[in-house]
Amino acid sequence: DALLWQAFRQGDKAAYEKIYRTYAKELYEYAYRFQVDKQLIHDCLQDLFVELWLKRERLAETTSIGFYLMKALRN
Repeated sequence: DALLWQAFRQGDKAAYEKIYRTYAKELYEYAYRFQVDKQLIHDCLQDLFVELWLKRERLAETTSIGFYLMKALRN
């Protein structure tokens, strides 16, 4: 996870896509526990991943991408 996150933070689009493919469904299911509006969840996930890409150079390092993304989604 740490190497994938580092590659993403350095602008590697393949790493970004892998993070999305790996965690989007899990994040959706996590969000559905708190919000049943499916469109709102999709919008929040899209906003999250856009913000991640735009702010990737300033993001903290992590050894658990899933935990980091869940926390970011909650916030």
